[in-house]
Parts: sequence; structure tokens; C-alpha cells
Amino acid sequence: MNNIIKIIDLNFSYQDTQILKNLNLEIKDNSFTSILGANGCGKTTLLKNILRLVPLKQNSIFVGNKDVSKINREALSQLIAYVPQNERVNYHFNIRDFISLGRYAKKTSRAEDNAVIDEMINLTNLEALSDKYVEEISGGEYQRVVIARALCQETPIILLDEPTSSLDPLHQSEVMRLLKELVAKKNMSIVCTLHSLNSALDYCNSSVLMKDGKIIYQGKSSDVINVENLKEVYSIDTTFVNNPYTNKKHLIIAP
Repeated sequence: MNNIIKIIDLNFSYQDTQILKNLNLEIKDNSFTSILGANGCGKTTLLKNILRLVPLKQNSIFVGNKDVSKINREALSQLIAYVPQNERVNYHFNIRDFISLGRYAKKTSRAEDNAVIDEMINLTNLEALSDKYVEEISGGEYQRVVIARALCQETPIILLDEPTSSLDPLHQSEVMRLLKELVAKKNMSIVCTLHSLNSALDYCNSSVLMKDGKIIYQGKSSDVINVENLKEVYSIDTTFVNNPYTNKKHLIIAP
């Protein structure tokens, strides 16, 4: 597989505090990648750099072989869609109209827009909710709505910042299962920051471990998430058992 995102010696500081330090990362196309690490390690700041939401140096981040620092916002929106952490609108908005906002930058016909919106509503199993309003649905349903909005951009990449952080176990599983299915169905690359290490093991084919603004380990999730690496990154003692539902590793953290 080819690299869809490549980051080379990325440094970033907020005022006098350096957050990202000589960071190097490669994300393969058609992959589902988790970015893991303790609070404050730089996960969200990394996403903001990829999205160019903060000032960016040249020749540090490449998306589809394009230097992100040299393309405009509209061109970037054709490459990457973004689902921020704990986003929730506070105004009266029809679900279908809200999802249609993802078509804003496409400049296509209304007929084409409606066809794409219908497809993404079906993909995210929102048919029964499309006539409701955002204040009428649950957190798990809302998360599927914002994913549908991102899908309407028809980008090869979606970045999500902790998409399951405020959800109960059932809706966490539903969202992660949906994202994994989208990689296969839409041939896209999905990158999300996570706190749930078991979600990364169950759903993500690759994972990245961050510590103090650096990438410490990256590779296959089952290889990266191991006893020694977790001790180094999180300072926790762990062991693993076999998950009988997935036949994959399942993490147990020492009390």
C-alpha cells in the first residue's frame, strides 16, 4: 500500500511550549489507524497540523503527495474531512440538512448532491432519523450524523478526534464498527485519536503510540499494543487474553 499521509520532522509549539517534536509518521491508504497516547501527548495537536488549523512549515506534511502548506483551504477539503471531538450544535437543524453541509465545497448539481446525501444516510443507517432534528437524537446517533456529514465531502481521508469518548459501550462499538466498514466499502483511509486501547485492537489494522509529542511506535495494532510499549507510554502494568468474540488480543490493566 502507498502512503496517503506522510509527515517529516514535524515540530510545533504553542507560544514557548513545544508540543510536537521531530515527529515522523506514515499513514497507508485504505487503512484504519488509531493514534493513542496519554492526555497531553499531542494527539489532537497532530490532527490540527494535518488539517492546517495551525501555522504550518513547508515540506513537513504531505497528503496524497501534496504539501499541505502549499494548498488552499478548499483544495484541502477535497482531500480530508474532519470530525472534531464532542461537537454538538445548539440550534434547530434538520438531520438531512445538517448532513448536506458536507457538500458545501463540492460545487455540484443539486441532483448529484442529493444522490450522495442519500447514499451516506444509507451507509450510516440514518434513514429512520433523517427527518428529525439534531436536538431530538442521542449521542450515538449524533455521532453517526457527523460521520455522514464528513462522508458527503467524498474525501479519501477522514480524521476523527476521539469519536467514542462520550458514548456508552454499545454506541462505541457501533461507531467503531461503522468506521471499519467504511474503510472497506469506500476504499478510504480513516485516522482517529482514541483512548480505548481495546477498540484499537478490535477495529484498527494499524496504530500509533505517542508520548511527549513524539511517535514512539507505529505499525500493526496487535504488534504496537503490547505489555512493554504500554508500560513505556502509559506507565501501566497490563496483560492480554484472547477475545473469544474476535479471536484477537484483549487488554487487561492491572488494578
